[in-house]
This record gives sequence, C-alpha cells and structure tokens, in this order.
Amino acid sequence: MIAAIIVTHNRLQKLQECLYRTSQESIDRILVVDNASQDGTRDFLATYPDKRVAFLCLPVNKGGAGGFAAGFTHLLQDPAVDWLLCYDDDAYPAPGAIATFRSYMPLLAQRPEIVGIASAVYYPDHTICEMNRPSWNPFATWRRLLSTMLRGRMGFHIPDAFYATDRWCPIDCCSFVGLFIRAEAARRYSPPRGELFLYGDDILYTYGLSSTIGDLWFAPRLRFIHHCQTLVGDSKYTPLWKAFYTFRNGIELYRTLSGPLFPVVCLWKALRWFAVAHRYRHPLRYCHLVWCAVVDGVRRDFLRPHEKVLQWTDD
Repeated sequence: MIAAIIVTHNRLQKLQECLYRTSQESIDRILVVDNASQDGTRDFLATYPDKRVAFLCLPVNKGGAGGFAAGFTHLLQDPAVDWLLCYDDDAYPAPGAIATFRSYMPLLAQRPEIVGIASAVYYPDHTICEMNRPSWNPFATWRRLLSTMLRGRMGFHIPDAFYATDRWCPIDCCSFVGLFIRAEAARRYSPPRGELFLYGDDILYTYGLSSTIGDLWFAPRLRFIHHCQTLVGDSKYTPLWKAFYTFRNGIELYRTLSGPLFPVVCLWKALRWFAVAHRYRHPLRYCHLVWCAVVDGVRRDFLRPHEKVLQWTDD
C-alpha cells in the first residue's frame, strides 16, 4: 500500500488542486494533515468525495515539520502501509508518477536496503525546482568539500544532466516533496523533528535515514510539480519570516553534516547571511532576524513561538 502524507495550512485553493491531481493517481491512501487552518479547509476535507482521503486536524499550527511528524506517527501504526509518499499542499505528482513508482516495486522488493526514492521536482513551467534538488553531504570527503568551495551549491547537488536520464543515482539527502519512504525503515527510525517547525527537517531526516538505516536514490523518471514561491529574485525570502527557520535550522543541519568543521562553517554561513541584508527593504530588521536565528541555532533552542517569528516582515 502506498500512503500519501500531505501537509496543509491556510492554502485551500492550492490544496484543492493538490488533491484533484493526487486523486488522478493510483495512490491507495491519502492523509491530509491540517495545521489548524482557518480558511474552510476542515469543512472542505469533511465533505471530500474521494474515500481514499482522510484528514488529521492539529489543534495548533505545528509547521511542515510538525505536520509530517504527526502524519508519519499516524500512518505508521497501520501495518498495511508499505510506502509513505510525502509532499506539501502546493505540490502534486506529475501525471503517471505513481504508475512509474509501481513499476519499480518488483525491483524494490528485491532490494530491501533501498529505503527511499526521491523524485525529480519541477516548477509548473517545467524548470527544475532548486529548493527540492537532492544532494550529497558536502563535507563527506575533501574532494566534495573542494567542489563545494569552487562551485557553491552545485558542488554537492544533483546536476541538471542527471534529470535528463533514466538512471537512478545514490544520494545522501533530499526534500520531502515527492519522496517515497519504505514504511518498514521509517518504523525503525525516529519521526521527523517536529520542533523545527519549518525547513531543514526533511534534510536532517533523510540524511539520518541514509546514514543509519539504508540507501536513498534519486529516480529522475519520477516527477513532481511544486508551486514554490518562498524564494524570489536573487534568493530573497518572501515572506521574510521564513528566513528565520531556514537559518536557525540550517545551523542544526551544518552541525550534523560538517562535524569538527562546524565552528568555521557556522561563522562563514552567518557572515554570508548578514552580507545580503541590502536586498531587503528593512536591512536592520533582517539583521536582527539573522542574529536571533544564529543564536537560537547555536544554542539548539527551538522553542521560540511561531507568533514571535511572524513579527518579522519586510513590508
């Protein structure tokens, strides 16, 4: 059984398209985790005609991380679930994606060491979605680190050429959008870290999974569409408050990946974040956000209320 987990919060129109597209695919079960939406989402789900769709309403908004943590915990109690499929309400499988995955299942039955398959994620205009590009640990080897220093993020992310082939590629980590996870492996591993609220939880989860449980692969014939609008222009965060979670959780991610190099990496990343303050309408407000994110990240303090984070805006 393939069971999808879709996390949503106050994006009813996008959720409607997501479920419409999802319902066209041969998914056995669909769980929508509603993060305390106030836009009619619950009423919409309560009357949704597809019997495969169930929903889990959280009392407060726990972010994407908390939503996926709740969804994993809920679905993994069902022994009939063989594969989890994760994505957000602004994403959906491209036509035929689930049929393509089902064609892989005989091979996957013979390869139990493969615990996850990442999809190729595209924007609606069919360009590669940078936010969902799978990657390797840039600190795993000196060669990979040198490549990262010379080429930036493309030194450790899947290159464009890999998207144009039919060949699978081993990876270290990936986003949750379009990720198939073997349920048996997920039951042996801890759920996503809900305290992270948003961003980085998927990379930390998949890296931990590939480091301790089994192998992750990128399958370019598996395609997902993502209406992602977090980054606009030259890596400018919109809305601004989302940058806080990216930076704070990024510190936790760099701590996990870089090992003894963490102090140097942390300082370097913080300086780079401060250096782009001029891109924002309120540079001082942005710098305050960066400072708080770095301090919280270094202290491993994930308790800042989301309501406080929302006070950072750039309008």
